[in-house]
Amino acid sequence: MPYERPGAVVRATAGVDVRHGAAAADNGFVGRAVKTKTPASDLARASRDLIVAGEEYNLRLKGVMEIPTTGITGGVKGDLVYIDPDDNALALAQAGNNVVLGKIHAVAGEHGCQTGKFRVSLDIKS
Repeated sequence: MPYERPGAVVRATAGVDVRHGAAAADNGFVGRAVKTKTPASDLARASRDLIVAGEEYNLRLKGVMEIPTTGITGGVKGDLVYIDPDDNALALAQAGNNVVLGKIHAVAGEHGCQTGKFRVSLDIKS
């Protein structure tokens, strides 16, 4: 289970496939995806946490979440993290139709943050 500090949620419908615990942007909101549909018992283990496009799920809007630094290396405390609503790709720079996910508030080695991760505050958008 990914690191998380609880916060407010809304019901959303996935526009693209997203993993439980990953950052997502759907229905005009951004946050952390929380799978609520019980997967079929015969579904492969690797697919049990997948929220498929069109599936309803909870989107946690506030709180703190850990995100992998894959593809967004070089971020420091205070940097904004952006998410592309078309494919949930994360970036450290605003481009295209990206929207703000939150602000980096801890990097690897700080406050128990794991190597290869950032902690992002979903509460801070500027």
